[in-house]
Amino acid sequence: MVFKVYNHFSVFTVRTENLKEFCKFIGCHYEGLLDHSKTRFLSLLPCVEKIILQYAALKAYFLWE
Repeated sequence: MVFKVYNHFSVFTVRTENLKEFCKFIGCHYEGLLDHSKTRFLSLLPCVEKIILQYAALKAYFLWE
């Protein structure tokens, strides 16, 4: 899931701008999503934490899309 969410937003800046607007609408602070490396398992926790912080905005974005 971490890879798919990051790849969905990393390629297109329009998608990132839409996510920023969803964050503003919901009232959460937008923080850039982090990329997780398959060989560095310690990078997984910060990636998941960022997704959890922005979960409401991400859920609204994907339900809207």
